[in-house]
Amino acid sequence: MPSPRCWKCKAPLDLMAGRPVGRTESCPECDADIRSCRGCAFFVQAHGLCHEPTAEPPQDKERANFCSAYRLAAAPDPESPSAPATSDAEEAKRRLERLFKKE
Repeated sequence: MPSPRCWKCKAPLDLMAGRPVGRTESCPECDADIRSCRGCAFFVQAHGLCHEPTAEPPQDKERANFCSAYRLAAAPDPESPSAPATSDAEEAKRRLERLFKKE
């Protein structure tokens, strides 16, 4: 299982598997809040939505929150060729290219 990485800068996070992530914990590299929607396994980056049906998503998806459904997402290695797009802009560009691709 790949080690967890920061949702923002992709730096490896020194977190023990199974340990709850505290609300005040942040990335040592970029200071992004770890316990945020963007760092959760239920959050779908491409759509900006939570796929946990019982969760009440907060307005700011990048700030720490008290969501009881939070699960730390295990991010893939950013150097991996199969890693997904790292930003919403890249994802949008990829979708547009696929939409207008001539076959």
